[in-house]
Amino acid sequence: MAAGGVFQSTTFKLLGLGFLTLLMLIPLGMVSGLRSERESRRSEAEDNIAASWGTATRVTGPVLAVPHRQVVVTKKVSSEVWTWWYLLPEQLSAKTAIVVSERSKGIFRMPVYEADIVLSGHFASPATQLTHGQGEMMWAQAELLLPVAEPRGLRGLHVRVGDQVDVRLTPSARSLGGMPVFRSAPLRHDPQQSLQFELDLKQAGTRLLDFVPMARNFSASVQAQWPDPDFFGATLPMARPHTKPGSFAADWQVLEYNRSFPSVWSEGDLDINALNQSAFGVRLYRSADVYLQNERSTKYGLLFIALTFGVFFLFETLQRLRVHPVQYLLVGTALATFYLVLLAASEHISFALAYLLGVVALLLIVGGYCSAILRSWRRGLGIVLWLALLYGVLLVLITREDFALAMGSGVVLLLIAATMFLTRKVDWYGLGAGETAAPGARNPDAFDATRPPKSSDVIEG
Repeated sequence: MAAGGVFQSTTFKLLGLGFLTLLMLIPLGMVSGLRSERESRRSEAEDNIAASWGTATRVTGPVLAVPHRQVVVTKKVSSEVWTWWYLLPEQLSAKTAIVVSERSKGIFRMPVYEADIVLSGHFASPATQLTHGQGEMMWAQAELLLPVAEPRGLRGLHVRVGDQVDVRLTPSARSLGGMPVFRSAPLRHDPQQSLQFELDLKQAGTRLLDFVPMARNFSASVQAQWPDPDFFGATLPMARPHTKPGSFAADWQVLEYNRSFPSVWSEGDLDINALNQSAFGVRLYRSADVYLQNERSTKYGLLFIALTFGVFFLFETLQRLRVHPVQYLLVGTALATFYLVLLAASEHISFALAYLLGVVALLLIVGGYCSAILRSWRRGLGIVLWLALLYGVLLVLITREDFALAMGSGVVLLLIAATMFLTRKVDWYGLGAGETAAPGARNPDAFDATRPPKSSDVIEG
């Protein structure tokens, strides 16, 4: 076979198409890198918003702190050793109502919230729980402590303890489990009696809200106008009847047997890791995240380019057309540019509208170009319909994340089956042999009516 025949063979064309398809990984990779950069810039903008508004909120509960004094005699010298002991409530209920809004930094927007939190419960008779044979519990100096993980987000705090209304809590240098602590003045309360309390907090935050079950019997509830909650942590919420669309409600119940830290401990004995392992809550998940949707769409980019090249090759093969590799390259570049347009537009308008505008622009450009190179507007219309089908399937794959893998694999299988059906009667060896002849060349054995008959043409009967 001549060198020119090799380059014109079907096998060489397929290898060339494979190379061009892999070459499209370069623009697709550039679009993917740009998406990662834009996502990083959005994260920076969200961090700036959270720094001024308030980060994640952690709801804990009040802790009763009582100093313990013990006289120690060493070598006839007596000294006093003071130790703080801490007691968790017997019962604690945390009712939370979340109001979600948005804040922007440049073109980036972030959901933020204000949470109205009501903590109510009681301490069972403290004197019966904090008993020590040596030393003395200084009940007159007992304090109420409130750990607040994010003091910057605190918008309001009202405290009622026993018969004391509007108890003032002030910041202190003390900490519990790594969290800053607000403390009260010494409480006037009989340690033999239970101690009732109620705290009203208004907390601003972003991204998530979680609870630490700091009570022997802890219950929590959350209500919010948010369509996509993501529950996480050591405890999942209990079953609850469906709420109205666009909102959610959740309830939790945790006993002291379900957590890994004690209800009574002395100073320095509380493990911060135990608190973190027992935490649970809800995250304001965004299922329609534009960068996540762009990432999903880009993952199918190479497959869609390969399928489009395959359709061009079928037109070229079945219709006896000639499509130059440069024309394949231009069409592939247009298909890759679609993902760049989609990324840029979806930052300013809804993803669905950006997707629609990108697909319409792509169909007009590629459809007009294909009508010219395929020498028929009907063939160009066929390419347009094919691309419309592909990108319609892609939109379904993006929006149906739970079934994306099953649907995607099914679509690929159907496309392969359709290709095999359309090419089932193609003589690939014949195509290769026919393409080796020079343009205008004639088979010497073929009958030609324009030349005079020869004796060899006579068929003896």
